[in-house]
Formats: sequence, structure tokens, C-alpha cells
Amino acid sequence: MLDISIEIISIISFIVGVFFILTGSIGLMRLPDVFSRIHAAGMIDTAGASFIILGMILQDRKSTRLNSSHRCISYA
Repeated sequence: MLDISIEIISIISFIVGVFFILTGSIGLMRLPDVFSRIHAAGMIDTAGASFIILGMILQDRKSTRLNSSHRCISYA
């Protein structure tokens, strides 16, 4: 049951991350001036990449059975 919930949270995290990156890319093309474009790229794409990394961390924790201290060191 826990594996299924981690899988669902991971997939949702991937979807949200891809949505944020696509939204930031559209903002780069549609916004009028350079400062608005920098803001769209800096804020939204960083959030998208963070959600994708969170999804990958959840996938890795599900697939490997390492102790928690090794995980903290490897993701730091």
C-alpha cells in the first residue's frame, strides 16, 4: 500500500514539474519585455525542476532499500 502511494505521489510530482516547465517556456515566448522573461524563466522553471527532482527521489527510494543515513548523504 505504501509503495502504491509513493508511486502516485511521484507521478503527480513529475506531472506538476513538466507543467511548470512548459508554462515557463510559454512565458518566455509571450511576455513583452526582457525582465518579465527573466522572471518567468527563473521562478517557474526552478519550481518545475524541483518537482521533477522530487519525483526522481521518490522513485529512487522506492526502488532501492538503502539505510536513511546513506540517502541523506547521497542527496546532499
